[in-house]
Amino acid sequence: MMRKGKSDIIDASLSSAGSINENLYKACYELLEQHPEHSVKTGLTRKQMLFLFITVTALIVAMSLNLLSFHKVVIGFSILFTGQILFRFYAAITHKNGAASTLAPTSSSALPTFTILIPLYKEEAVVKRSVDAMRSMNYPANLVEVFYLTEADDLATEVAVEKAISGTPFKLVSVPPQAPRTKPKALNFGLKYASGDIITIYDAEDIPHPDQLTAVALTYIESEKNLAVVQCPLHAYNGAESWISSQFDLEYAIHFDVWLPAMTKLNWPIPLGGTSNHFDRDVLQKVGAWDPYNVTEDADLGFRLAQNGYAAEMVPYPTLEEAPLSLKQWLPQRTRWIKGHIQSLFVLTRFPKQVINRLGLWNCFGVLITFASAIFASALHGPFVLYSLYTLLFQSESFHPLYLLPLILGFISVVLAAHMSSAKERKWKALITAPIYWPLMSIAFLNAIWELKTKPFNWSKTQHGVSKFNAPSLYKQNI
Repeated sequence: MMRKGKSDIIDASLSSAGSINENLYKACYELLEQHPEHSVKTGLTRKQMLFLFITVTALIVAMSLNLLSFHKVVIGFSILFTGQILFRFYAAITHKNGAASTLAPTSSSALPTFTILIPLYKEEAVVKRSVDAMRSMNYPANLVEVFYLTEADDLATEVAVEKAISGTPFKLVSVPPQAPRTKPKALNFGLKYASGDIITIYDAEDIPHPDQLTAVALTYIESEKNLAVVQCPLHAYNGAESWISSQFDLEYAIHFDVWLPAMTKLNWPIPLGGTSNHFDRDVLQKVGAWDPYNVTEDADLGFRLAQNGYAAEMVPYPTLEEAPLSLKQWLPQRTRWIKGHIQSLFVLTRFPKQVINRLGLWNCFGVLITFASAIFASALHGPFVLYSLYTLLFQSESFHPLYLLPLILGFISVVLAAHMSSAKERKWKALITAPIYWPLMSIAFLNAIWELKTKPFNWSKTQHGVSKFNAPSLYKQNI
């Protein structure tokens, strides 16, 4: 499992968890074999393919016969996003400051143990930062184990990890290079060696609040829900570095500070973020852990947990991340996100009657107006804006100001959410140019559709460690 060298990390406690080949096989195929209905690798059902064929054919015929006018498109667009916009207004209006209070001391004997899984690939630039952040966590050291999950053929990162963890109890877990080469496959492999009550996921560039583990532990202890996961907010530390990073920063602040807390308040299923989530290990294993073929394994797992009757919570102890700086960095990442969200939607709608029975109509409605409508929005933003501009400039007599109503209301809902989020002190520059940013989602959507056909399980790597901003080695922001 692990390379011999400076860190001889295959100790008895890890090797007793099973053979490397057995654990690797399970990491790749366990969900597919035991719960094929939840694996995106299973593909579309015949009913799904028939539905898509009929829908696309009907749209093509309607357009060719001029039955689909711009006016009708606007009406359809407005109806589709009415629920989403109303939810966003609700989230902003009912939002309460989630500032963290002083944590009450708790006997360590009552606290759960944690296993922190940190997957890395070509991340040697940020390894030391990650190790420093893990060493700064305010949680009893004897209750935490940290596994750095590297790819066995990524020698530069492995060497960097070995050097950085020298003198610490942290361990390097070398994941054999077998397809699919994805983050969830690495997480599944690391999970086989984990002993913690709670499984925590951090990305290589993450700098979590030092009190985050304590807050999560107390949430599990005090929660009256059937709790399976705690999600912590993600904030960009370099939001002021470029236009793209400012938009990314604004997105994260709104999504994690306002919209996700509102979804948990409504007990709706939430599309988890790919990091800073903390799972009940027993529940995680029971539902099949991560789908190694889904490139947004986080969202997929959030919906699977909800289908099995489990709840999610959020705590206001954030994690700092590095936002992408340029379109070149942003586009592959956003393409992967949209591709994975489409994959998750395909899995979720594979057996609709079963999902409705498991989630209930209220939760299904929540998924529709938050998750599904966001996918459609990414597809429609660009064409809608371009066609509106074309009509306004060249067919102004047929243009009606009400055509812009969905965009105006959507923008107002974002402004309100931004004001209630942690971005309220730095929001205006990003907000003013957000309508230029949103249509870029349509380019990522088109790329995602192409990749679903050509390379559905390809994981587009986002390069980290390129920011010129000095990332804090210890989270010091007052929250």
